[in-house]
Amino acid sequence: AEHPFGLFALMALYTGMRRGELLALHWEDVDRKNGVIRVNKSVYFEHNRPKLKPPKTATSVGVVPILSALSPHLPSTKHGVIFHQAGEHMPEKYFKTQWDNYCRDIGISCTPHQLRHAYATMLYENDIPPAEAQILLRHAQYSTTMDIYTDIREQKQKHVFDRVKNVDIS
Repeated sequence: AEHPFGLFALMALYTGMRRGELLALHWEDVDRKNGVIRVNKSVYFEHNRPKLKPPKTATSVGVVPILSALSPHLPSTKHGVIFHQAGEHMPEKYFKTQWDNYCRDIGISCTPHQLRHAYATMLYENDIPPAEAQILLRHAQYSTTMDIYTDIREQKQKHVFDRVKNVDIS
């Protein structure tokens, strides 16, 4: 969190928001009183320049809860674009540089989309049913959520099988 780009990673992990949705966020979208973040726009890039559009699908528009792990890292008195360059939505190359520096400095190798999947994994591991996860992830199709949950379930099952294979019961 202390890293200059750490808030982006924390928000990706603890909200499950897509990269473009995070890059479009303004502090005014963070509703601390109600404990939610409003998702109503997304950034895409044309020749490195950020452009705003509605989120991916109609179901992508909505709110995501502010988890207790994220809340202390969200200042309450800021205004304007959250992830910016000189107060404006950041260009794609600037974002990539910031993300690459963050990953290098922290010692991780992942994409923002992998953090979205990690959020889905946290939902699964906390027994959030797929239909509710679909709402939290703002998937248009239930099958998309189920595909992710199926992958998680299969990975967990493989891990259990690998552990059981090494149990010495003699």
